[in-house]
Amino acid sequence: MINNAKHKLDLSSFSEEQFIDLLREFQGFLKTKLEPCINENNIIDYWTCGIDHFNPPLHYDPLKNIMKFCAKKNLDWDELKDRIEQYSGISICCECFIVNRVPIKEV
Repeated sequence: MINNAKHKLDLSSFSEEQFIDLLREFQGFLKTKLEPCINENNIIDYWTCGIDHFNPPLHYDPLKNIMKFCAKKNLDWDELKDRIEQYSGISICCECFIVNRVPIKEV
């Protein structure tokens, strides 16, 4: 597990526009890590982590990519997760929720 360092960028100081830009970038990053599910028209319907959320494997880490992304960006991953939950109004139990259930709002 990647630990949060002591001196991270403060997400609360990000404007709504800066946060949305970060969220857009994070969703793009996740799309390189998750598996696209393509329909019969060859269009991506959604992205999957491939794990049954109701019965995950014992050692599955549903937030490993958020930790990697935040380590590269010098962000606190708990804070980013909390801000995404506040922004979207949903609880994030897996990264595929961030791609599939968090629409980007226009500012």
